[in-house]
Amino acid sequence: MKETAKDYAFKNLKGFVYYKDGQLCRKVSLRQKEDYTAFFESGLYKKLLDKKYILQIEETDFEGDRNNFKQIVHQAPFYYSYPYEWSFSQLKDAALLLIAAQRLAVEHGMTISSAKCENIQFFGGKPQIFDPFIFVKYDENINRAVYEEYCRMFLAPLALMSYTDVRLGQLLKTYTKGIPLDLTCHILPLTANLHMGLVTHIFKHAKRIKERELKQTKSQNTKKANINQIKETLKSLSECVKSLSFPESKNEWGNYYKHTSYSDKAFFAKKEIITNYLDIVKPQLVYDLGSNRGKFSRIASNKKICTVAFDIDAVAVEKNYLHAKKAKETHILPLLQDLTNPSPDMGFMNAEKTGFLKRSRPDLTMALALLPHLVLKNSLLFEDVAKFLRTLSQYLIIEFIPHEDKKVKELLTQCTNEHPEYNEERFQKVFEKYYDVLEQHTVADTKRTLYLMKVKE
Repeated sequence: MKETAKDYAFKNLKGFVYYKDGQLCRKVSLRQKEDYTAFFESGLYKKLLDKKYILQIEETDFEGDRNNFKQIVHQAPFYYSYPYEWSFSQLKDAALLLIAAQRLAVEHGMTISSAKCENIQFFGGKPQIFDPFIFVKYDENINRAVYEEYCRMFLAPLALMSYTDVRLGQLLKTYTKGIPLDLTCHILPLTANLHMGLVTHIFKHAKRIKERELKQTKSQNTKKANINQIKETLKSLSECVKSLSFPESKNEWGNYYKHTSYSDKAFFAKKEIITNYLDIVKPQLVYDLGSNRGKFSRIASNKKICTVAFDIDAVAVEKNYLHAKKAKETHILPLLQDLTNPSPDMGFMNAEKTGFLKRSRPDLTMALALLPHLVLKNSLLFEDVAKFLRTLSQYLIIEFIPHEDKKVKELLTQCTNEHPEYNEERFQKVFEKYYDVLEQHTVADTKRTLYLMKVKE
């Protein structure tokens, strides 16, 4: 988790972030003292905590350092994630959380100073504000700047995902400060002009920004907004975000479990084998790669094992998150991830955001029904896959599915290359160069095999 602290501390001028005895700590600098004190004395912190909008903070006096006056400790997420890895509803829930928090802040004479998505992380299955330093004494200029940033970071991607294509959320990888509103206007279809909220907060807003840039002046003559106007703007934003919905999509893999050739007996047998493997390893953190809607991820998360369920399919991740949200599941985090092009190190000097391969290290990785996609569809070698998986964790649960399986046959119809080496004997030979096989079992009613492996010493 040390990488997480580095990610979050980058360019954080108000408080140094670090880990001590496994806890996430922050030094509160003297330059933040006034805003930080007001955050508590105004009653805002208590209100946010009561509504579970923010994590509980424990603070102690910071002795021996004249540049700092407090040290605070709070919970760290079991996996630090970025907005381009979130599903539509994860981004939408985070967007609504930030508006609700800003409403409370304004009522207490304060404002949010940054609308970056990274200020929010998922704890116990739902978004919470991760940075208490974003709350400062109210300032009109800060409030306007945050409104503009919010529209770029949250409203623009949500609108593009809802009206155009859900995959456009990936533009946040390129536009790390939020998707420009003029670009958003170009991509949105004409029907978006019928949505009054988008007209106000995207189209007209983009026009105002353009006019301001042409004049090359700041909006200093703009009338100062009173608290009622600010509340109306926040209400309008909230209604606009709530009105945006996940687009209807027909997707084979998002509906995988409805059309699978698995029998009930096979499902039960597979779950039993995986449960046994988890009991042997006793992991604290699990990655499930190619998790689909998380059917097998939940074998781990239901055991109170922190589980990150990765999938490339936006529909599957959306359904997984909504299921977890409805069931109030606290130990599973569904995320988007393309394993053939994983999230890279990003930002200035590639040091602001840590990529997928470096961000964390689970105790165990599950790769169920993943091999056919990597080897057959993406033309990777068993050697490539084995080397990749061993960098992630010490233990591996992996499933081999033969050619005669119905799902593999369907996949082969989409492939242009021949794969003569895709067989279990070749798979075993390659993987045993990098792993010791601890267990292997054939799944009842199928010709699939589940392996429990450990990286060779």
